[in-house]
Amino acid sequence: MALTQLAHKLISEHFQQPGTRKELAIDGTCGNGYDTEFLCRLGFDKVVAFDIQARAIEITRHRLAENKFENFELRCASHTEIERVHVAEIDCAMFNFGWLPHGDKEITTLGESSVQAVQQCCDRLSAFGLISLMCYLGHSQGEEETIQIDGYLASLSSQWRVVRHASGSENPAAPRLTILTREPESPATN
Repeated sequence: MALTQLAHKLISEHFQQPGTRKELAIDGTCGNGYDTEFLCRLGFDKVVAFDIQARAIEITRHRLAENKFENFELRCASHTEIERVHVAEIDCAMFNFGWLPHGDKEITTLGESSVQAVQQCCDRLSAFGLISLMCYLGHSQGEEETIQIDGYLASLSSQWRVVRHASGSENPAAPRLTILTREPESPATN
């Protein structure tokens, strides 16, 4: 199973558990709109998707209109603008870093801004929320970005559960999926 399919499977399973809610999802990098469509289809009340490329926004808008979704908002802006979504909590955030497939490979996500966006989601993640991060190590910018994201993840407190999924490839530069959730709080003991 491709890691992008695995991400969808794990997110679907997670949001079938008791205690989860599906009010707000973020697609930090909408690209061709597959993750945005997946989140809309999963039944979130609202999906807000970001991309710096107008072409990606238009591709995503077309995909969602074709499927008659109305529970979305598209923003032609950096994923560092997630903090401008004026809500207290985010229930799910998906990031598929790198470049727009079939687009200009010189326009990529960058480590510093990607870490900032992930941190904004961590700061706003609801108690039973989930963040997925798809990193691509096969190009120099992706490798540097992954190193920076890994550094941020290593700094998270023990309240966070970080689970990494590697592709089936033996190639050390193969993509990697990381799922972040909060560890359930232990009941207070007296």
